[in-house]
Amino acid sequence: MRRNKSLALIAIFATLFAGCGTLFAQDATNFKQLTMMKGHHKNVTSVSCSPDGKYVLSGSTDSTLIIWNPKSGARLNPLKGHNSFVECVSWSPDGTRFASGSLNGGVIIWDANSLLRVRTLKGHTFGVESICWSPDGKYLASGASDETIVIWDANSGAKLKTLEGHEKTVTSVSWSPDGNYLASASKDKTIVIWDVNSGAKIKTLTGHTKNVNTVCWSPDGKYLASGSRDKTVIVWDANSGAILQTMKGHTFGVNCVSWSPDGKYLASAAWDMSIVLWNPNNGKNLQTLKGHTFSVESLCWTPDGKYLISGAGDQTCRIWSEETEYIYIKLPFPDKKPVRDTVNTENKPENGVGGTTALEPPVRKPARDVVNTENKPENGVETEQTQIEEPAKKIIKKSIEKSESKILIKEYDQQGKLIKITEKDPDNGNSLEFTLRDGKILSAKASGSSYSDASVDKQNNTATYYNWSEIRIGFNKFGYSKIENLEWGSEDIYEYNEAGLLVRIIGSYEGFGSDEFVGCEKETTFSYDVNNQDWTKRTETQTSSCISNKTKKKKVMDTSTSTTTRTVEYW
Repeated sequence: MRRNKSLALIAIFATLFAGCGTLFAQDATNFKQLTMMKGHHKNVTSVSCSPDGKYVLSGSTDSTLIIWNPKSGARLNPLKGHNSFVECVSWSPDGTRFASGSLNGGVIIWDANSLLRVRTLKGHTFGVESICWSPDGKYLASGASDETIVIWDANSGAKLKTLEGHEKTVTSVSWSPDGNYLASASKDKTIVIWDVNSGAKIKTLTGHTKNVNTVCWSPDGKYLASGSRDKTVIVWDANSGAILQTMKGHTFGVNCVSWSPDGKYLASAAWDMSIVLWNPNNGKNLQTLKGHTFSVESLCWTPDGKYLISGAGDQTCRIWSEETEYIYIKLPFPDKKPVRDTVNTENKPENGVGGTTALEPPVRKPARDVVNTENKPENGVETEQTQIEEPAKKIIKKSIEKSESKILIKEYDQQGKLIKITEKDPDNGNSLEFTLRDGKILSAKASGSSYSDASVDKQNNTATYYNWSEIRIGFNKFGYSKIENLEWGSEDIYEYNEAGLLVRIIGSYEGFGSDEFVGCEKETTFSYDVNNQDWTKRTETQTSSCISNKTKKKKVMDTSTSTTTRTVEYW
């Protein structure tokens, strides 16, 4: 009898431990990288899976889209249609079409079978950051840097509604599963839930402390997930707006979040090059996936929820799973190759497909934050360097400075006052142009594939433009006084001597990709041939250092020296 009781107890404990084992198994995953797909020659900004799970669509800053066979890694030739960065892509729910949005504000709808463009939609005044289809595939929503959301008729191309309410760039849009609501995220640190039919705001969610970069509705429509530059992922109750979970684990800003189709997992990806799988019910970090070598920009799941696809700044797409291989059979691509048709920049039918309604771009311009910029004294900056004598008495007409990454041209009037600054990126064809009077900014112009959205704040003597993130430049009579990256919190302060020659740049930034270092600084000092009064060449000494999070002491990370060539023209 005692032996039977012992056996019974052993059986009970075995059952309990078996149950615990199942419970613990739910709090951990074993995802691995199965496939890495290479084809883009610049950053992959967005990925989307076809509804049948057989193909993956990616968009890139190389201005192209690529369709992949994820099992074999084979791909079609890149689709060309945009003349600027492709910021977002999305496959329609029925799989017959896909859409893409670009930095120049255009949206293209493509036929998934012929790979031809159906139509180009123009309505935003600045870059399109995010697009999503309604669950029934009848409508398309786009969010943009002009702070608006546009609802389009996907069949006719007509602009049905423009939703206004955010105070900064709309970074992400997500349609609720029932099709009645739209969630939007913004750099104004908020998430807004909209009634799609009326266009009215239902509620505004606040909780993030920095830019909200992404928002996504749960498959059952009960919850929202968001990711922010504040490094957190938040799960919200979509009905009440209450915060249910705040997940911390990324060391840099979160770029994207994506629910698995069964709602079991929530995936997030960030600038720290990692992907985190979370349990959305308790906020537990189930697994951190590493393999990308640059910021992970986009995530999507296959419809069965077994495979997670990521796109990153390292120019690759990768597939992750607990499975040992990709389950879909190897499928050939359609026989038709993508047609290299001319980009239609107007809202006109392309290739004889359908018709569309001409759209008038909104008159409204994006608002600009007014932030005081403390300019350095214009009568010279005290430095520990030996003071440099004034150059020859001739008045400089133009100076040209060339480095590996840019060309800086300064032009002066006959009194020697700076009147124009032109900064060119010869590799990418980007250009900035500023006009000044007595050290005050008059106008700003940004052009090229990655520069846009230039504006001037005369009160604070600053200009702002967009290049991946918002950049603000302060001016004085010698040139730049400060350059700030408003999204990533870094800044460069420029110092000149009394002769107007640049002698030092002090830059501050976060310790990228590391928990050990914080509060990093990059200091560049410039020296000239004072004895010969030769201003045509200058030596740059650059030192990078960070404060150790452990010892609280500064550690020099890197020191380098180079020479910049300067050309000076005199009146």
